[in-house]
Amino acid sequence: MWRTDRARRSRLGGVAWAVTATLTVCTALLVGVRAEAQETVDIGLTVVDDLGFEWDMWPSGAIGDGTDDAYDGGHQLHIDGESFPTFPTATVELDGAQFVIGPATFGDIEVVRKVFISRDGAFARWIEILTNTSQIDQTVTVEIYTNLGSDDYEEFTETSTGDAAFTAEDTWVVTDDTPLGGTGDDPTVVHVLAGPGGRLPVARVYGGLEWGEIGYEYDVSVPAL
Repeated sequence: MWRTDRARRSRLGGVAWAVTATLTVCTALLVGVRAEAQETVDIGLTVVDDLGFEWDMWPSGAIGDGTDDAYDGGHQLHIDGESFPTFPTATVELDGAQFVIGPATFGDIEVVRKVFISRDGAFARWIEILTNTSQIDQTVTVEIYTNLGSDDYEEFTETSTGDAAFTAEDTWVVTDDTPLGGTGDDPTVVHVLAGPGGRLPVARVYGGLEWGEIGYEYDVSVPAL
């Protein structure tokens, strides 16, 4: 069942999901595209998908704990070092599967977050929409930061380049609190940074063993209106 309302959220207490589950999160960036949405909902809500994965969304569009402590604040957005603010409500699209938050203003840049939670795919996708309201081209740094639930122990078990070193050359990375094939307390998480042929490469990355966190940055050119 697709659940977002507060009454049904209270029924989740005591439920334990499989710790061997794998979650996927991915990021997309759009420039100069206006958001369109209609129905409004309060945020600070939890969505439980049809596979039993829990996505407790903060009012900023980040994920709090996720399923079985996957996160301690996942997919937090920063623009030029400034945090995306919280909002009391979001509008919904795609039959309630996508939440639209904002716009937030960072100088001349307006930012809208779209958070899509798949009903049956065990993944979430964030689209960050940047609009330049000035008459001058702007370049900003977009950072996605995730504090992982494993705290001070997290390693990259696999990367798109085939090794255990997380670099700006990677388009995806797998994090887990145990080596590949082991059994840990927190879920395995796949972080997708870019798709094949993506126009905007990742500029910088950080995180790894004993960090308990992962982050990556994009340098985004936003043309004037």
